[in-house]
Amino acid sequence: MYTTQSKMISRAIWVEKKHVWKINLQKNGVRKSFYSSVPGDKGRKICAQNATSWLSGACPFSVSERTTVDTVFERYLQDKASTPSATGITTTLNL
Repeated sequence: MYTTQSKMISRAIWVEKKHVWKINLQKNGVRKSFYSSVPGDKGRKICAQNATSWLSGACPFSVSERTTVDTVFERYLQDKASTPSATGITTTLNL
């Protein structure tokens, strides 16, 4: 698991033309770029954190071009059902 940018192979670079930090990564054959428009060291760290969470699989689920609204909505309902508030799920289902 990756915890800091120093352990990652790629480092965030400042793209002067667009005024953003950028990291290009690849995991299991999937290429992904992460950006942060916050200038300075803070923006570089934000960019690295986003990349690290993707590499470690900390994202709740991945969305691709083939992901449908139905799939996202089902995952949303599953997430709502797992929360302690049962009223939130019944309100959502009554829509």
